[in-house]
Amino acid sequence: MARFTVFRWLSGSLAAVAGLTAVALLATSIDRAGGVPRYNLILLTVESFRADAVSPDLTPRLLALLDESNGVYFRNHRSVSAWTVPNVVALLSGVHPIRQGILSRGHGLAVQPENGLTGRDGINLAMSSFQPFALIDSYSGLGLVREPGGEMPLALAAMARASSPQGLWYHYLDTHLPHRPTLPDGTQPEPDTPGFDTAFGLPPPRDDLERARRLAVATQPVVPVDQFRFPAGDRQWVQAFYQSEIRAFDRWFEGFFDMFRRTGLARNTVLVVTADHGEELAEAGRVGHASTTREGVLSDAVLNVPMMIWTPDAGHRAALQTWSESGVVTDHVDLGGSLAALLGAPMTAYGVAPEVPVGLQPRDLTDSVVPAARYAFTSAAGFAEPDPERSAYLLLSREDLAGRQVVRLDWRAVMDRDVSLDDEFGSVAATLALPSAAGTSEGNAVLNGPIRWIWPRQSGDVTYPEIRDRSRIEWSGPADARYVLEYAAGTGALRMAGEIDVQGNGYAFGKIDEDYWRTFVVPYGQVRFRVRDPAGGAVSEWLTVRMK
Repeated sequence: MARFTVFRWLSGSLAAVAGLTAVALLATSIDRAGGVPRYNLILLTVESFRADAVSPDLTPRLLALLDESNGVYFRNHRSVSAWTVPNVVALLSGVHPIRQGILSRGHGLAVQPENGLTGRDGINLAMSSFQPFALIDSYSGLGLVREPGGEMPLALAAMARASSPQGLWYHYLDTHLPHRPTLPDGTQPEPDTPGFDTAFGLPPPRDDLERARRLAVATQPVVPVDQFRFPAGDRQWVQAFYQSEIRAFDRWFEGFFDMFRRTGLARNTVLVVTADHGEELAEAGRVGHASTTREGVLSDAVLNVPMMIWTPDAGHRAALQTWSESGVVTDHVDLGGSLAALLGAPMTAYGVAPEVPVGLQPRDLTDSVVPAARYAFTSAAGFAEPDPERSAYLLLSREDLAGRQVVRLDWRAVMDRDVSLDDEFGSVAATLALPSAAGTSEGNAVLNGPIRWIWPRQSGDVTYPEIRDRSRIEWSGPADARYVLEYAAGTGALRMAGEIDVQGNGYAFGKIDEDYWRTFVVPYGQVRFRVRDPAGGAVSEWLTVRMK
């Protein structure tokens, strides 16, 4: 069964609405006082979307809609990290990854969002997310309301009917690993089907090892470098797998944009389309990005991403066009910092501290062009660090008209504030926020007695029908207490472990659809959980859940 349910969604207008609103509904309130314009906002981030994936061959519909609908295409745009979370946080807060303090899973935002969308007179933006991955701890510092399980068609319909501005963040996930060959009708041959990987005129695998690499790319959500490195000869089929998914996105976007126009939202809504980050496609032995290869890089393949903006504001459109034609490099921090301005609230009360280096500050894309070097920052394995409190290395890059420089930093030296870099690199590195837990366990009362599992009650197999309406684990103990949930998922190359601070005696993973379950959950095979009292004492037995 193919994971591309999108083609079923787009079979009718209501289904197109569903495809649009799967992730998040934002509620925006912009003060009318002083003639402040009122625009909706739709932010569409496309997983692993490289800049060179936008072409007449791969995205003809996207390019045609840009041309006929006066969209502005930024060809020199950059992501600011090699994995998803810091990029999304930058887009929604205006805070650069250097200053976020988010180096891996479980880390929380070290500063308040600074883009003026929250906590400011005249505009207040809150996000409600419908997708399970938005529940991760690192998004908790954004002031977001995360409500998994909402009705998708109703969300967009509500935006079209609302009397006050609304916002929507949608993360298109189907271009994430695994990159499975996708046919023009949206179907994906099962990887165990003979010839599944030769549907595009590709030659068959040269040997069993290449066959294993093809199967890994087509079935695994991560392909770490300690499992496979990809020789240059693999590029042909790796690109073909990935590009077939980009073509599928292009077909999806055509249906989405049709609904965007037919609901009337094009007349009063700012639409932004960009990527979280790019993707390596065997240029240097890796397929994926930091969280999937566990050997992150800051290269063109990962940092160069497209950005398109549609706005009903003619003045803003002219300013955006000037930026896009200037040749100046823009990045996700610029966009995140400009969201309030794009909605009609000028960046006059911007909250960035004056000591923050210029290269880490956002520039207002609705105002005059301001050239400035731009920076990117990543840990080695992003979300998938074997130990979230330590990375094999950190990378910091600086890009200006002369090109990009990348420096490698030692984790221990960074933690000890013992980093010595010359010139502007040094001033930027000095602002690096150290990671801290997204939650806190202070003040927790000592629990009495052992902690027992309530659901699942014991270890065993779990199938999708069992979690369709209950993707939550529960345990005994006071409902108002704090707990630490330890987890260890997968084995071998797919192993990942960590812990989550939890308020209350249960943890919800959000609404999970069957395709998500099959593609991103089942490949890990099993996950083990244990709950403990952070104040000491009570602890549960290990619970082993085998996903089937």
